[in-house]
Amino acid sequence: VEVELEDGRMLTQESGPYRGGPERPFTRDELRDKFTECGSLVLPPERLDAIFERIERMEQVSNIRDFTGLLTERALTTA
Repeated sequence: VEVELEDGRMLTQESGPYRGGPERPFTRDELRDKFTECGSLVLPPERLDAIFERIERMEQVSNIRDFTGLLTERALTTA
């Protein structure tokens, strides 16, 4: 990470491998927590568990409408 100060000095520090990357992947619980934290900004809390579970089983979804229906405005406003 590099930061250039107004006086022209450059501060540099190695950040190391970040959590959630290929070298240090999230656990399932950490991933769910991160999804909930981010998703709660735009999705109703009562839908987050269902959406996360569908994402985990995405390859088993035979009709994508079963998943996208959880994300539509109608679904979001009737939750």
